[in-house]
Amino acid sequence: MQDYTLTAEEYKARKEAERKEILSQLEDGVKAVFSSNKYTEFLKAYAKFHNYSVGNTILILTQKPDAERVASFTTWKRMDRHIVKGEAGIKIIVPSPYTFEVKVEGKEDLEEMTGMGFRTGYVFDISQTEGKPLPTLVTLLTEDSPGIKQVIERLVVTSDIPIHFDKPIKESSNGYYHLEENFIAVKPNLSDTQTFKTLIHEMAHSKLHGKDTEHLSAFEREVQAESVAYVVCHKYGVDTSDYSFGYIAGWSEDKDVKELKRSLDTIGKCADELIEKIDKALVIEERELPQKQAEAMER
Repeated sequence: MQDYTLTAEEYKARKEAERKEILSQLEDGVKAVFSSNKYTEFLKAYAKFHNYSVGNTILILTQKPDAERVASFTTWKRMDRHIVKGEAGIKIIVPSPYTFEVKVEGKEDLEEMTGMGFRTGYVFDISQTEGKPLPTLVTLLTEDSPGIKQVIERLVVTSDIPIHFDKPIKESSNGYYHLEENFIAVKPNLSDTQTFKTLIHEMAHSKLHGKDTEHLSAFEREVQAESVAYVVCHKYGVDTSDYSFGYIAGWSEDKDVKELKRSLDTIGKCADELIEKIDKALVIEERELPQKQAEAMER
């Protein structure tokens, strides 16, 4: 009978090999994202997996491009679903905090410090599981959906800067962010979905492109704002057919992997912030809906 027990040295070597493999896969994945035909696929994936880091979204996408909803073995079990026999897990990076003691000059006792490493973890897509059906989690904001007007109103009311619908705007534009005077202008009388898209795009500019980012080219600022809007719109089912990123490969060809990853992280964090804000607006709207319906019946 073969003995599969690993020595401490063998176990350490295997874990180091896994670490190098997943980092190499992530680096290759970052480069691949910026080819023109894969950029939108990454943004769509991030809209679905925005609770995961940009790096883990790339790892999920490279290993299972058709993934729709992923979770750990334990999470699926908690939701009364089990992994189909023979299905292989999708490797992701899991943060792994640790503590260590150091000698600090001038102090007798050792001081405890904390650090952050990582280990390889595994998740599974819903297509790799069987069991209890899951509820639909995303509210779609289509043109005739009851929530889209309320979400727009909430975004305007809770915005950190003024949003105007009465400022002069060029015919070719639907809106703009004014850096010097710090306000957003949106063209009036647009459709609800176009107002939503324009608002998210300009809010992304306002959050990402202050005076400390004037070193960024106009092109790079537009890529970031357009990407954030694409992620958020895709998350809520708002039509994204007019978004085009065919130029992204040329923009990224002279950038190194760290710079490209940093750009994706910036886009992801901004999209997360706006998605959280919209989700809160939807929760508030759902809570207030019975009262609004009662008031409408009394009229």
